[in-house]
Amino acid sequence: MANQDQSPLLRLPPELRNRIYHLFFKDHEVQLARYSDRPSLGCGHAAPGILLACHQTYDECIGIFYSASTFLAADKRDILAWLTLAPPKYMGLVRHIR
Repeated sequence: MANQDQSPLLRLPPELRNRIYHLFFKDHEVQLARYSDRPSLGCGHAAPGILLACHQTYDECIGIFYSASTFLAADKRDILAWLTLAPPKYMGLVRHIR
């Protein structure tokens, strides 16, 4: 609740925040790390700052991040390695892999 009291974003109604999150991730591209023989070292991606701001913004926009972003990979090994590390509950939301 302290975040809601202090944050102009979190004081907005949820419908407006969701619209903002959708606009934020509309043309967002995530470059997947290059494949390596040790995928735990090479297949993560840097999270956008809005996901790191606080637990509430993370919870509200993580699904939008996976559904609206385009994930870019150099080859199929990068995608396969990423799929082994990405949270399974969000993989059904991914729409764009290039």
